[in-house]
Amino acid sequence: MNLSDLIGLSSSQLGLPQLLGRFGVAIAVGLFIMLIYKMTYSGVAFSKSFSVTLIMTTIVTAAILMVINSNIALSLGMVGALSIIRFRSAIKDPRDVGFLFWAVGAGLASGTGLFPIAILLSVIMAVLLLVMRFFPGDSGSYMLVVKGNPQVMQPLKQVLSSRMVKKSKAKVKNLTPSGAELIYEVTVAHGAEDKLLATIHNAAPDCVVNLIAKSGDTTI
Repeated sequence: MNLSDLIGLSSSQLGLPQLLGRFGVAIAVGLFIMLIYKMTYSGVAFSKSFSVTLIMTTIVTAAILMVINSNIALSLGMVGALSIIRFRSAIKDPRDVGFLFWAVGAGLASGTGLFPIAILLSVIMAVLLLVMRFFPGDSGSYMLVVKGNPQVMQPLKQVLSSRMVKKSKAKVKNLTPSGAELIYEVTVAHGAEDKLLATIHNAAPDCVVNLIAKSGDTTI
């Protein structure tokens, strides 16, 4: 018994057609995940590097599974090697974590030759994400910041009680003899953002008004 037989390399080797097939499926699924990510992205600054990372994650995961294919010794060594890696890049959108898990899952299925699972997983996820685009979200929720003289409070209350604002909640109120800073969490009627800003400005011309999306992705 030689070293190759001891660690099981001879029994777990894959032929070139199998390798090409698994890599081909991983690449195709990774490209599909990147396409869905781009189609369903709702922010204003699309990250091309993250979309490329999704493809890389799918391919590398598939390669790892092919390396440790039915080999306990290699799998334990791979777990030990990966355990010392620390990822310090902060993920701003929790949705991106789901795409990373999707890429890992598709890579696992592709690397083990379970192509139907990789394809079915990708189809289910794509349909779910595309359907979820039609569900109403929190696009009408904003943080309203008003800075100006203390007399702005009364006209601001009247504006916030109008039909343009579905819901409002005071978050911060700072009053001084020379000025006031008011922050409200508001839900604005669809398409009424510009009208709301104009109405507040007309009611209090000396005030500075900011309407900021709660997600932090968009500033008006």
